[in-house]
Amino acid sequence: MACQLSFLALCEETRAVKRFLFPEEAPEELNKVEEDGWDDSDWGWQDEAEEAEDEEEEDLQHSWLQECSVSLSPAAELMAIAHDDKLVLLGSRWENGDSDMHYSIVYHGIVTQEPGEFVTFVSCLPLASQKKSTQGGPDWTCVIVGFSSGYVRMYTETGAVLLSQLFSMESVQGIKCRTYEPPRHSAEAERHEEVSILYRKSLVTIDGFSLVQSLRACRNQVARAAASGSDAMQAPPLAYKKWALQEQESISDHVACGVSTPNAFDQLASASMYGGYNASIRSTPPSSHLYVTSGTWPFNAFFYAVEGSAQPMLSDVAHAVASKLKSALFSQISAASGWLGLGGTSGAESTQREKKPKIEPATALPLRFGLYDKRRQGEKLCLSPNGLLLATTDSFGRVILVDVTRGVAVRMWKGYRDAQLAFVAMTEDQLTERASRSQPLRRALFLVIYAPRRGILEVWTAQQGPRVAAFNVSKWSQLLCPGYGLMGLNNVTYREVRVHLHPVFLLDSDGTVRTIEIPFHLALSDKNHKRARDLHLLKKMKAALKEVEDQGKSGFFLFSIVVSFLLDMRMSSTKQQGLQRVLHTAHLQPPFLLTAVQAVYQQLVQQQEKIEESVSEESAEDCIDYESRVLMQFCCTQTHLLNTFTQLTHINKNDEKNSTIEKLLGLTPTEAEDLTTTIDKYTSNLNPTQRVTFEEDDEEMNAVEFLKCFECHMLKNEDRNSSLMKICDGLSTPRRLKLARLLYGSVLERGTNSDYNHLLSDSHIEPQHLMNLLLELWLSDDFRHPSQSVPLHNVFKSITCLKGDVTQILIFWPIQHCFRVIITDVGEVTVGSNAIPVWWQSLRDTLSQSENILAALIAALVGRTIAMEIARVAMQEAQMSSSTDSGHLDLSEWESVTFDRTAWTVLIRQLEDLLCLSCLLAQKPPPLPQDSPSKTTPDPIRVSVKKVLDGGRGMLPEFVAKWIAVHGIPPSMLCVEEEAEEAGNEEEEHMETDAASPYPKKRPLRTLSRGPLVADLQWLQQRLPHSLDADVLMVNCCWEFLVLWSKDPETTFPLSQAIDYMKCIHHATLQHGVAVMVWQMFLLKKVSAAALLMEKVGKAPKDRLSRRDIGLSDVSLDKFMGHVVQLLETIIQAVQERHEAVVVQTEDLWQAVSGPTSLVELAAEQKLSTEELLEHHLSLCVIMHAILVFNIKGVKPMSLFDAKGKSAFFKSLQSKPSLSIRVADDDIMKSRQQFMMRVLSSAVQSIEAAESSSLPLSVRCPLYTHWPQMLARISRDLCIDMDDLRRHQVCELYSHGYDKMAEEVIRTVGDHAVMGSQLMLVVGRRLCHHMIVGCDSDVRVERLSRCSPTVSTWLKSMDSTQLKKPDVPIEDTAALVGQVVNQLPEGHSEYPLAIELVELAQNLL
Repeated sequence: MACQLSFLALCEETRAVKRFLFPEEAPEELNKVEEDGWDDSDWGWQDEAEEAEDEEEEDLQHSWLQECSVSLSPAAELMAIAHDDKLVLLGSRWENGDSDMHYSIVYHGIVTQEPGEFVTFVSCLPLASQKKSTQGGPDWTCVIVGFSSGYVRMYTETGAVLLSQLFSMESVQGIKCRTYEPPRHSAEAERHEEVSILYRKSLVTIDGFSLVQSLRACRNQVARAAASGSDAMQAPPLAYKKWALQEQESISDHVACGVSTPNAFDQLASASMYGGYNASIRSTPPSSHLYVTSGTWPFNAFFYAVEGSAQPMLSDVAHAVASKLKSALFSQISAASGWLGLGGTSGAESTQREKKPKIEPATALPLRFGLYDKRRQGEKLCLSPNGLLLATTDSFGRVILVDVTRGVAVRMWKGYRDAQLAFVAMTEDQLTERASRSQPLRRALFLVIYAPRRGILEVWTAQQGPRVAAFNVSKWSQLLCPGYGLMGLNNVTYREVRVHLHPVFLLDSDGTVRTIEIPFHLALSDKNHKRARDLHLLKKMKAALKEVEDQGKSGFFLFSIVVSFLLDMRMSSTKQQGLQRVLHTAHLQPPFLLTAVQAVYQQLVQQQEKIEESVSEESAEDCIDYESRVLMQFCCTQTHLLNTFTQLTHINKNDEKNSTIEKLLGLTPTEAEDLTTTIDKYTSNLNPTQRVTFEEDDEEMNAVEFLKCFECHMLKNEDRNSSLMKICDGLSTPRRLKLARLLYGSVLERGTNSDYNHLLSDSHIEPQHLMNLLLELWLSDDFRHPSQSVPLHNVFKSITCLKGDVTQILIFWPIQHCFRVIITDVGEVTVGSNAIPVWWQSLRDTLSQSENILAALIAALVGRTIAMEIARVAMQEAQMSSSTDSGHLDLSEWESVTFDRTAWTVLIRQLEDLLCLSCLLAQKPPPLPQDSPSKTTPDPIRVSVKKVLDGGRGMLPEFVAKWIAVHGIPPSMLCVEEEAEEAGNEEEEHMETDAASPYPKKRPLRTLSRGPLVADLQWLQQRLPHSLDADVLMVNCCWEFLVLWSKDPETTFPLSQAIDYMKCIHHATLQHGVAVMVWQMFLLKKVSAAALLMEKVGKAPKDRLSRRDIGLSDVSLDKFMGHVVQLLETIIQAVQERHEAVVVQTEDLWQAVSGPTSLVELAAEQKLSTEELLEHHLSLCVIMHAILVFNIKGVKPMSLFDAKGKSAFFKSLQSKPSLSIRVADDDIMKSRQQFMMRVLSSAVQSIEAAESSSLPLSVRCPLYTHWPQMLARISRDLCIDMDDLRRHQVCELYSHGYDKMAEEVIRTVGDHAVMGSQLMLVVGRRLCHHMIVGCDSDVRVERLSRCSPTVSTWLKSMDSTQLKKPDVPIEDTAALVGQVVNQLPEGHSEYPLAIELVELAQNLL
């Protein structure tokens, strides 16, 4: 493994970050195009000067990150970027379907609060969580920001201010953090938590424990203040130490090295040099904190702060407030406080200037020693993780490595101007010789140097050794080395931390974040080191393998070189890597691979023999290292697999004759014939295009692919070379099928022999995996035939014998199937009669999950035969062994019945039922109706035993109903008829018996047309009489059509079919239940939305409004409301009929179902609806439907009801709200009557469009025949006198000239006097048109002269324009006058006038 620069995360909002931090550069990017809109930047006409300018502009464009202060949390969950007065925080997130981490902006804003200040440093400090459920991960991250004014402010991830402290009036030059780390050995001290802040001439250190407690308290106060709406909060005091760094001219950076305890010699030497001859010496060396700074004269200075030399300082008051704090609050804060409340805007805008807080004096810290170089100026410092080394950069472009303990420079690199540094510590791998011998693991230290001017990233071993890696990177990146972990840990909680911390990051200007992965072995500098040498050989071997792959078969000589490389490797782990690389090289022949494996194995055997000769046999095994034992077992397993692959290619070429199938499947001739008939019917309906195919089907599996399919599991027994091969878990389905075809493809076509049985035994492959592969191959294709059961039977038997020690049992089998067994596990194959073997149960579980029913059925028959054969032979052997003791017992006439046999029989019968069901589902659909919405071929419906058992009792009818629904089969093709009355006596007795049952008689499906659809459905119903009862099937068909309609509400054909199927349900309880469920699930919301919308607009809604509020177009809404009216009528009819209890029955084979409650059971559990509430909803829906059909305007449907009626709408149909019997408001009654009369008028007008047709009235005028009946239906609920409506209908018919139709309706009128008076107006208007309007003046005068003055005056007062059809034959008018005389009583005031009109009409004839 080589050093890698790995991708960690990506910030996709880099442009937004740059635009916010550098707003002055945003307009320049937009002004690149010239004023005339012509962009000539890509023409390539620039000269050298222009190209140089472009390069400079590009450098300026990408170098924005170098001008910012950047910090990234070691847990990589938060990134902070600051520039000038602005701060941007980016949080990590994971997107769905993407394995990469992304950063997005969580906060951005201006954080300065003092005039002229700007951000100088930023640091992200993660705090450990106190909850054990987080596995010690970071709870939240604190952002520490230093300013040029001397302030240090701390923020949450969302930008909320927690603390603000002024330690010095100088600018903050750096902030370093140190977190807890336990000692690695007894001579090393613990590293305590600390935060150090560097100023120009002073250093402030804050205790980590105190800081963590203060931050948590402030965060809680911020949360409470945000919840209560308050802006102010009180911060707890903070302990810190302030040191004055003396005797150094200038300081640019610093590091805190922690506690340092010198030895006795160093103590004496330091005391003598510092205090002279008379210096006092302590008995114990004093502990001190070491701080190293970088700057000028000296360019590296070492300061030692002896413990107890200075007391920690406590700030008096701490305040952190939100951005909108008023100026009055500033006056309440003590001027002597070390803490300053934060305002919302800059200090220049406040009217009252707060005085600067008191600055605590610093404790002098003298210089102990330093590295002096008058011209050299130190720049940056980086401390190693162990605290023993530090690296510094200077103004001469050097990188100097300094030993912290001795204070001397130990190494120097030249030519790294503006370099950025980082340390990476790596631990030795666990699987090494040292780990096996329980020796402590070594740690290696690497120095990472990023040279931005050269665009290179280098990795060096720290104190000695060469450069181990180099990467070409961008020139505008930043190397980030946090140098700390989680804050808030101690010696107890540190062990619970499981979060991964990154030691170094490389942040590019485009937002890409990378990490460096350095393997430990790169630090091994010994040229003769085993691992380094083996890695070099492994690299050479890979190059040779590439040449072998390129040369193909002619590379045998190169392959011998590859084998020599393998044998020359010393470490077993590296040798195994090389051997795996050889085995995974494509296009290598099996003999080559076998040669390499055997050569490595023979070498290991020779090494083992040498060890056994030198030591005793008992300790020989312990002298062999673990990696060598693993490699030996690996070689054994690969040898078994390669031998198996080689033998498979030869065995697959052998042929074997097939035998008969009836005995193998355990079927009688009749059962075999029925099975063959069912299979032929199923295969004739099955579409050959439904066969599952894969891209790799035509390719043969080579040896390399074969080896990649397996993984080795070692067995802990006496033979350390024994192992068991298992198929890899992540193997794709195409690869598994290809492997199965290699193992069983030709065998299933031609049969097996004894060599194949021995091959399976010698392969050492897990028998359960072999069986899974066989079933996966067999069940992958549904085009199976019973003739293929013979080779399947043989392979089944071979794998089963691998699983159980049935060698004794096999003496009763044909001798060609006997072979040795490698695993002894009898309990999983054969058990007692009261238990179920695990082997066969797992096989049945697999078959029950298969959707290829035919293949599963044949496999189940074969499995039952083998299981029963093993059980029978075991019983015969037991009988033979016990006959001597208990006497002779003849069991030949008895059949053994066990739980396992019963389980097989149930599964086979279930598969037979599903095979019949699949015959129906695989049948091509009948011709679809003209208005059917779906003209495309639907997806096939796949069934399995497990689906049916897990789906509840209603899965079988649901499958049939779904097939009927997707093909759009109307109920007319499945109409249900009662049994013929001519049935025989036996059938009558059967009907009487069923009449006593609480559930109605099972009704088979009858139809006039005898097609294959009905024949298959009746055939299936004979097998499943309860599940496919007519009512049960109709309920499911109704529901499935509604499910289709809900996916596309614009197509009303499924909705109409659902209502038709609902009407075909015979049992009133089921009909009522499914109708109520349909109303609540599919229709209630849309009807409610339509009612509210029509109430709002007062007419039929436009298409746009209808689609927005209801989800239906205006055309579909009309049809939808018609179907809703039919649904409510069906519910009312079902409520009025007698209700019987529903008993849901299921076939005995399907009693073990589990899952959700079936649709029929849910329908039967529905409570009885309230008839009055149903009638109430029906009235509203009829009114809405009439408005939509006739486009009636100015009517609000819900306004036709009173307050109680409105509140009762759209409630549960089982509720019983109080409804008024009669509405007291006359305005509502008047509005109802006027509306219904308008509907009648519109219905009569619809006759004119179909008047010329010769069809019956109900066919050519459906609106006229339907709507008067609907109005009569709702008139009772609306308290409207139907006699008034009938009289209005008669008048409208006469007004339109439909006298014959009016004569039929007039017979139903009750109040004849009012009817005659209303018809008098129609007669007068007709005569007015005939005598006055529709003739010349001479004729008019002549006709009027024949009339009496009373008649002529009355005719002149009539308005003939109110007639819809005034030009009516005079004969019809004369007949109408006769009807008027018959309707009016003799004493009526208009009776004399009617008599005169009779005479007038007779004269006009």
